[in-house]
Amino acid sequence: MRLGELLDRGSRVAGADAAALTDGRSTLTWAEYRDRAGRLGGRLHDAGVRPGDRVAVHLPKSADAFVAVHAILRAGGVMVPLDWFASVDYGRRLLADSGAVALLTRARPDTVTDLVTGTAVEHVLDPADGGGAILPPVSVGGSDPAYVIYTSGSTGDPKGIVHTHDSALAYAGHAVGSYGLDSSDRLANIAPLQFDQSTFELYAAPLAGSTVLVVPDAVMRFPASLADLVAAQGITVWYSVPYALRLLVERGALERHDLSTLRWILYGGEVYPPDELAALMRAI
Repeated sequence: MRLGELLDRGSRVAGADAAALTDGRSTLTWAEYRDRAGRLGGRLHDAGVRPGDRVAVHLPKSADAFVAVHAILRAGGVMVPLDWFASVDYGRRLLADSGAVALLTRARPDTVTDLVTGTAVEHVLDPADGGGAILPPVSVGGSDPAYVIYTSGSTGDPKGIVHTHDSALAYAGHAVGSYGLDSSDRLANIAPLQFDQSTFELYAAPLAGSTVLVVPDAVMRFPASLADLVAAQGITVWYSVPYALRLLVERGALERHDLSTLRWILYGGEVYPPDELAALMRAI
């Protein structure tokens, strides 16, 4: 199996009509998720994207962003996530360095022009546009590249870390087995695409048939609203940096929320002081 086949896997495991993906505003079943990714993958293929080609995703956190990632993988492309909030200059540098030939975005035309100037990008598509035939997963090898995530560049130029299909699926399989993920689970997607924590929801969730709640950036700014959403959506698995959990404890009014559905709280990326972790355990 390759990453481009994951949505077919999720549909089989959970059932085509089960909820697969939501961003708090709209919900996609597994059949809708798979078909939307297949149609967008078909548009990429028709535009000339072939296995190994780099395709960048420049979108805010949303269900559309998840669809875009799986569309690229379905077409055999290599996904390159860009930070929606980063400067145009920074985005252009990553586009040029990655050699991306296509860009999935809904940015304004003038922003797109500035982004792609001087890069290899030949095709710009809006992932929200429908239509087209559904593309079956394009055949690629397990050792072929699947996605590139860039380092922050805080100590120099950003460096693109290339991940293969096999490495991504090995991680996803380990996560499913370690945390007992299945089709009854509902995972909160906290990290944006340019952070590797997002691969937990991108790849482990469809492998297990779990539902993903993509938490919008606007909600992330208000810990109480985030707690509201987690409680209302019955989230069972949370994975984030400790900072987000500290904000929930300090300003999320957790005593007013029923978070009893949570069975795993996972964290990484930075130190979580023991006293603050203890405060979280008491609050939950």
